[in-house]
Amino acid sequence: MCVVQAADSWIDELEDLTCQEKESKVELACKFSNPKARVSWYKNKLEVFQGLKYKPSAEDGVFRLFITNVAMEDAGKYTCQANNQETSCYLTVEGERPCAYTVVNSYAANGILFVVPKNAFV
Repeated sequence: MCVVQAADSWIDELEDLTCQEKESKVELACKFSNPKARVSWYKNKLEVFQGLKYKPSAEDGVFRLFITNVAMEDAGKYTCQANNQETSCYLTVEGERPCAYTVVNSYAANGILFVVPKNAFV
């Protein structure tokens, strides 16, 4: 009797994600056929390790990377590697929306429009 073992493979791959700057936490998740696989995480081809910013976890073949206190510099390509198999995604971080102003006064001088916000001269 000959037993052929199936090759390890991704069941659910990483998916691109868009989030807002200053979100407290985002999660990247993927599922691998071998729950005991050795996993490494990479951002832009550089390995990331557990710390204040990154918190990897593994449970029943689902591998997660939590990214805390999201900042603009967290944007990039993230890769999860398990037993020499890779899955990747792009994290896009959108900046905060610009402040809204209530205009109480505006005037033009030499063809330039000046807008004075409500609380400009407090």
